[in-house]
Amino acid sequence: MFQIGLIGAGLWGPNVARSFEETGAAEIRWICDLDEGRRLALPARTPPLRRTADVAQLLADPLVDAVAIVTPADSHFQLARAALLAGKHVLVEKPFTTNSADAIELINLADRLDRVLFVGHVFEYNSTIVAVKELLRSGSLGDLRYIRCERTNFGPIRDDVNALWDLGAHDISILCLLMGSPPLSVTAVGWSYLKPGVEDEVSATFTFPGGIRGHVHVNWLNPIKVRQMTVVGTAKMLLWDDLDLAVPIRVFDHRPHAAAVERNVPLRAQVSHFLHCLRSPQTTYSDARNGLRVVQALEAASASLRAGGRETVIDSSILPRPTQEQLVRREAAD
Repeated sequence: MFQIGLIGAGLWGPNVARSFEETGAAEIRWICDLDEGRRLALPARTPPLRRTADVAQLLADPLVDAVAIVTPADSHFQLARAALLAGKHVLVEKPFTTNSADAIELINLADRLDRVLFVGHVFEYNSTIVAVKELLRSGSLGDLRYIRCERTNFGPIRDDVNALWDLGAHDISILCLLMGSPPLSVTAVGWSYLKPGVEDEVSATFTFPGGIRGHVHVNWLNPIKVRQMTVVGTAKMLLWDDLDLAVPIRVFDHRPHAAAVERNVPLRAQVSHFLHCLRSPQTTYSDARNGLRVVQALEAASASLRAGGRETVIDSSILPRPTQEQLVRREAAD
């Protein structure tokens, strides 16, 4: 049974904790949060759940195998670095870091210490997104023309990152998964309605190999929650709607029809895969290098925003994955 330390017990933290325990392969040993009310909100259990406001106390526990970092983005680097140096495996929520230099430092550190470093791009574990990828791979939609993603909500408004880094990180990771590669360039425009310099609404267009474009629109100030993606091919079109529990995927040719897909619980699938990587070290599309690709795309989009929408090339250089020797050493250490 893996012992997990949860750092951050806000909106998403309790969901992460519950998902770990629902796997039956892990239990939450520590809850760490600066807010006492959030620390105490998670129910007591046997064996007793340990609660603290001190990250160092959690990391000093030799029985903790891994930590899940569910805190504001601007704290991810320092917390992940401290956890790796303490010998823990790490699952850190998206966005991985707030800049690529920090992401690269963490990747190098994890490789040197033979620790699993995993980024929580949860939609990559959504069975309906996997089904969309299979439809694209099958060629049934014809040649891909473009993809448009729409992700809006009424808040929550954040201080650490803008709406693109918050909501758009999901769609960039989805686009990279569907396209099978990182984007080459981006143009982005945004608007700040509540706080100067923090865009509440952003529209970005990412260009992928072959000239295929992925359009991303995010907004914190829409009274209606939207989680949709339109995929347009030369033969057919597809609408993915994550909020349509009955028919999440509709394919259109001369008339619409539903695509059969069995829904899963993406967060549980994500943490299950993380635990699997602890048992059997392997490369995975949700590792830190994948998180780095998303950060690089977000950095370039931010540069385009500052330049008034000018097309900006994305530095999508990805560090080499661990060698087989490193993976064998990691497996032996575990």
